[in-house]
Amino acid sequence: LSACRWFSRPKGSLYSYNSFMLRQKVRQYYLRRLLQLPPPAGRPDGPAGALVVAPHPDDETLGCGGTILQKTAAGDPVTIVFLTDGRTSHAHLLPVAELVAARRREAVAAAAALGVPETNVHFFDFPDGRLAEFAAPASKKIAALLRNSQPGELYVPHHADPQLDHQAANQIVWAALRQTACRAAVFEYPVWLWYAWPWVSPPLRSRREFKLVAQNSITTRLGRQMTQDFNTAVNCRSVLTQKKTALQRHQTQMSQYRSIPGWQTLHDVAGGEWLAYFFTGVEIFQRFA
Repeated sequence: LSACRWFSRPKGSLYSYNSFMLRQKVRQYYLRRLLQLPPPAGRPDGPAGALVVAPHPDDETLGCGGTILQKTAAGDPVTIVFLTDGRTSHAHLLPVAELVAARRREAVAAAAALGVPETNVHFFDFPDGRLAEFAAPASKKIAALLRNSQPGELYVPHHADPQLDHQAANQIVWAALRQTACRAAVFEYPVWLWYAWPWVSPPLRSRREFKLVAQNSITTRLGRQMTQDFNTAVNCRSVLTQKKTALQRHQTQMSQYRSIPGWQTLHDVAGGEWLAYFFTGVEIFQRFA
């Protein structure tokens, strides 16, 4: 938290400049270590299907879109599950029913851009922002998918991701695994873990966002958790353009929808710093064999 307080100083001061330089050095040090993580160990029994669990439409592309692209290109079957309906992202600007329908269409289009057919896309439609309230039925539905498809790999948001639906998604998946005989390797991917110091700096214009970054920074132990927990990385530089194309399919999240004034996009989060981490060319995971 004290590290984040440095950014509350007026811009242009020597104090602020030194703090900025410190953040840059710490970030470069940690990022260098993350980009050098080893690739996942190959499975002795050959290619494995994957089940990707996304709390909201766009998490699948942000967290592991490059990995999905390489799997589908190799002929591995991939299934994507969207746990919530994404209704809260812009509910103050658009009727809920219209927003939910738009995000569903976008999710199908993004999955297609990742090489995943609509038949392999599942929508559980639990209310966005309240996923924890539906943990039991969600785990039951995930368990049924695991029994039917027996994937070799399972992708889910990281257990320390500070967003509440992401935490619930992680707990739901592990509960589902305990209900089945599925022995998939679990890959936990970061999304909002990047929304912390030193990865982003709190924007001075917003006290609320400043507090969120500060709280997230405590959760992630000022970046150390990223280098301590994550143990493998997938090089996806060759498919970055395709990943960007897939993310653009989530139009309500990536562009000003219907030119509605005040419509915020992922580009606006932390001035674009946060979004940049999903396009470093490497996707990082904490793997549980």
